[in-house]
Amino acid sequence: MNEVSAHLNESIMKVLVLGGTSFIGPHIVRKLQSAGHDVTIFNRGKTPHDLTDVTELVGDRHGPDVSALEGLSFDATIDVSGYFPRAINVVLDALEDPGFFAYVSTLSVYADFSKSDQDESAPLATIDDPTVEEITGETYGALKVLCEQVVEARCPEHAHLRLGLVVGPGDVTDRFTYWPVRVSRGGTMIAPGSPDDAMQFVDVRDVADFALHVIENRVQGTFNMVTSSGSVTVGKLLETCERVTNAKPDYVWLLPADLKEHELTPWVDLPAWLPNEGETAGFARFDTTNAQANGFKTRTLETTVQDIWDWWNARPTENQELSRGLKAMQEAEIIAAH
Repeated sequence: MNEVSAHLNESIMKVLVLGGTSFIGPHIVRKLQSAGHDVTIFNRGKTPHDLTDVTELVGDRHGPDVSALEGLSFDATIDVSGYFPRAINVVLDALEDPGFFAYVSTLSVYADFSKSDQDESAPLATIDDPTVEEITGETYGALKVLCEQVVEARCPEHAHLRLGLVVGPGDVTDRFTYWPVRVSRGGTMIAPGSPDDAMQFVDVRDVADFALHVIENRVQGTFNMVTSSGSVTVGKLLETCERVTNAKPDYVWLLPADLKEHELTPWVDLPAWLPNEGETAGFARFDTTNAQANGFKTRTLETTVQDIWDWWNARPTENQELSRGLKAMQEAEIIAAH
């Protein structure tokens, strides 16, 4: 074996991805493969996928049935499916060595969303019963905190990737896709808050890039991973959607009080946006300085919107019904009444 080949072999990592078959997972797996790494995925075997050249182990960490992981060792583990501390522990109990552990967490771990520009040192959510295993708006963030704590206690080398709303090609939730699709249909449409309202999200490809970066370079720490605070506003998003889709709708801007009057729910009826006031005033203004200083980079808004738009148009016609956002008749009725 020549010197170059030896170096290449030494750089190949054995990486375990816990989950790996839904949206974020496949992007991470493909990024790892593009870098030449040997990827194993562990999942329940219930979600169809088109991943190739991976070792697939089937089990259920919540069952628990993690026998397929017993005694295995990896250079790194990326966990995209750990929601309860017990589910972290059973995996770590089964593995001989998880290697560097990158835990995909959430910005929902923070205790107070009314404060702007919070960094990773901000107070975290708590829960009265740490054994709860039901995901609700009240338990989700606090349970993720407990998962982070398990990783910290048991994995000497680790990173917490605290994600905001994850968007990009392959996102079938339509929480962000709603906007370019709705703008493309033109006419008069409802827009939330004001054009200057802040928004934050993260492109799924940027998540995959940073996940690869932290495991290859063993970058330890906790990282808020979203677009820079203040870099994206509702107005900027809509303008970008107009350029990408070549459409020019008219907007009816509804303030939070207007939404309440019409019984509309932020984040659900008007996706990817929360009021920039009151208890959610800081939800779209997290500080990302630490992540950026450690190699986290974000694509341009134009690139994200364009790629989502291209992906949407490539979908079969029968799959082009939005699962989130206002329905046409509902929107028209509200506009007429406003």
